[in-house]
Amino acid sequence: MDVKYGSYNPLVSQYDFKGDDINAFKESIQEKVNFSLTYSLSEVEKAYSLLGIEKNKGILDNILYSGLIVKTDKVLQERGIKNGKESL
Repeated sequence: MDVKYGSYNPLVSQYDFKGDDINAFKESIQEKVNFSLTYSLSEVEKAYSLLGIEKNKGILDNILYSGLIVKTDKVLQERGIKNGKESL
């Protein structure tokens, strides 16, 4: 469940947020989330390189390398801050 709005949030579920200090919770999971996202992207990149894609390769490369990786880095650096609001 999302802490503020009551909607589903996988981080709250996976890391068992108990409703205590939200900032302490974010701090406690930051390294784990960083590792998980970075590792997942690494695995996606390895699998993608094995596909041997030729058609639309430029577009797919752009999505993977300029889209997913850059967006993940941005989310990790900003800790999910979007439009002046923090998410969790």
